[in-house]
Formats: sequence, structure tokens, C-alpha cells
Amino acid sequence: MASTNPIITLFGNLGATPEVRTLPAQDTTRHVYDPLTDQVVEKTIHREARQFRTLSLAVRLKEMDEPRWIPCIDWNNESRLFQKGDRVRLTGFFQIRTYEKDGETRRLRQFVVKTATLERAKIQIAEAA
Repeated sequence: MASTNPIITLFGNLGATPEVRTLPAQDTTRHVYDPLTDQVVEKTIHREARQFRTLSLAVRLKEMDEPRWIPCIDWNNESRLFQKGDRVRLTGFFQIRTYEKDGETRRLRQFVVKTATLERAKIQIAEAA
């Protein structure tokens, strides 16, 4: 049975305004099976340039004094209206991404955003005595 990433909801504050990044357009080749010729053929696949946003979310747990910073990635442009310090609710899942830097393989655990909403701050109005 295949494992799937569970959907999680996080509440927290943004450490900075989400940063827009772009993956350039790319042509890659892939070997695929062609049932008409009963052979494996090389197929060229074109990927369009794609924009995404990265952000850091500060989540405070009750048993911790310091907030925990969670790196997030937003492929669907859900965080386009967010600013530094906003209280937000993010729904998505965690994934581990591997990459190479200076010849060393590194791992990064990041939160993939599916939906994002701005939370209203609770405002307490003091009554004049």
C-alpha cells in the first residue's frame, strides 16, 4: 500500500513577505514505452517557466518559549497578498527535498502549501472606566 502525505493545518506568523521565484523553461528527454511499435522511444518534454513563492512561518507551540520556523513553498500563488507579520492559516503537507551543494547531498524538510488564508487578529477593546 502506497503511503501518502497527510494534510496538515498550520497557524502562525510570516517572518517576511513571501519571495517570488521562477523556474526557467526547460526541455528534457525521457524514455517512454510506445505500445504501437512495442519499443521504448525517447520523447522530448517541454516544461514552461513557472513561478512559485517561498515563505517562512513562525509557529509557537505551548511547551516552547521560542517559535519554530518552518520553510514553506507555495506553487499555487495562494500567498500573493500576504505581508511580513501577517497571521495566516496554511493547509498542506510536509515533504523532504534533496539537493546538492558543494558536492554534498543535503536534505530540506519543507511545507507544501495547498491553501492559505489570512487570519483575523483578535482585537481586545478596553472599556473606559
